[in-house]
Amino acid sequence: MNTLWTSLLGLMLIALLVVLMFNLLQGRQMRRRAALREASLEEPAQTVVGSVADEPAPADSLADGEVGKVAQTTSGQSIAGAQAASTASVGRIEPTFEMGGEVLETTLDGDPLREPLPGQSTDPGGTAGFDRSDDPMLAQERLQGASPEPWLVDKGLSLPQRGVEPGPVLDARLDCIVELPLGGPVMPDRLMTAAGALRRVGTKPVAIEADTGNGQWIVPTAASGALQRVRAGVLLANRTGPLNAMEFSEFETAVTALGMALGAGGAIVPAMSPVLDHARRLDDFCAALDALIGANIETPTALSSDQLAALAKSLGLTERGSNRYVRLGEAGEVVFSLSFGERAEQLTLLLDVPRAPVHEQPWKSMIDCARRCAQMTGGQLVDDAQRPLNTAQVAVVSRQLEERYDGLRRAGLAAGSSAALRVFN
Repeated sequence: MNTLWTSLLGLMLIALLVVLMFNLLQGRQMRRRAALREASLEEPAQTVVGSVADEPAPADSLADGEVGKVAQTTSGQSIAGAQAASTASVGRIEPTFEMGGEVLETTLDGDPLREPLPGQSTDPGGTAGFDRSDDPMLAQERLQGASPEPWLVDKGLSLPQRGVEPGPVLDARLDCIVELPLGGPVMPDRLMTAAGALRRVGTKPVAIEADTGNGQWIVPTAASGALQRVRAGVLLANRTGPLNAMEFSEFETAVTALGMALGAGGAIVPAMSPVLDHARRLDDFCAALDALIGANIETPTALSSDQLAALAKSLGLTERGSNRYVRLGEAGEVVFSLSFGERAEQLTLLLDVPRAPVHEQPWKSMIDCARRCAQMTGGQLVDDAQRPLNTAQVAVVSRQLEERYDGLRRAGLAAGSSAALRVFN
């Protein structure tokens, strides 16, 4: 019994000694850390990349995909309090769009129109800015219906693809383009069979273009003749949002399979990161120019579908199904639409600003139709807030729309042009 108690007392003494030694070591380490903190406070803080905060690197020296990494580098390599200060001094780099000395700035919450349009509905656009490389070849590109002015950009932003020729559909500003190096001429029927299922990836359309040997890209048909060059491109952004990683991967896989079917090898697909960054910027740029304007007719009583059909016919509108009727332009493009409103005693006319050609005078045409509609139904023309839409307010919207149309034109996305119809869809 005495031996057992002696053993227990010995174990307790050993445990007590271990605890005391541990506490001594902990106290020593804490005193050492406190001394180091005091020493660091006495010395001025230094940043590893302080030159970035004081003298930003020249924008044109940044490689593709490096824009936006300045703030990350500063915050990642700075020490103590200088971390927040240097990051704040760098600030956020916002894309700008220059035209003949004028600058149209587009940010996430920036809008070319300073005031909301009376009767304007929710903006259907997406989210991220737009940039373009300072490349002489790219600066000379034009889109259908675009301004004769060149496309200029902030030199601090770069484009993932340089020197890519524009085609009838594909454009490096709007598409991720991959050329398939053919081993020899390919007949168009072979291409059309191989690419038959390649129409879109996710929510983004895919286009195929070819060159028959004269140096001009065309949309291939069965009668195109032997094809010397073939390329595929996926739209970077539309109203569903920017191209995402899953859609890019699907496009890459589909293009690789198409190349194998055509006997092409070595197709160079751009790196995903800069392409997706460009897509986000394009999406934000287009969102700042997007608009959907509505005008309503408050009718004395609710109209039936047959009554709406008879009214639309008398107004010269064309049926598009689901009680929706449209005014068509000379080339068959939609100028504006008429349908039932949110309430039973309401009719709504909508103008999709980027998609309606300016030469059709869509706003004037829609207001004239709305006034006739109000007269024929005994109703009243109002905006989305049920306020009467008088002549003065219509004139204000007209002036603001001129600014919006000018912004679209200068951006190479003239309202109703093929490029505008692609990204505003």
